[in-house]
Amino acid sequence: MKNSLWIVITLAGAFLGFSMGFATPPMVETGMLTGKGAPPKVEKAEELKKFYQDLYK
Repeated sequence: MKNSLWIVITLAGAFLGFSMGFATPPMVETGMLTGKGAPPKVEKAEELKKFYQDLYK
């Protein structure tokens, strides 16, 4: 019982470490974790309407 618990904990830790190893670098590169990323651009509703209407031309 004791050995199987440690095996499960080890496998779960290895999986989480592997997942975080792949997930963290892109978040740092885009500024998601560091806060240095550009703020998202919010467009006005009228600009969006015009953009989509111009797609049919």
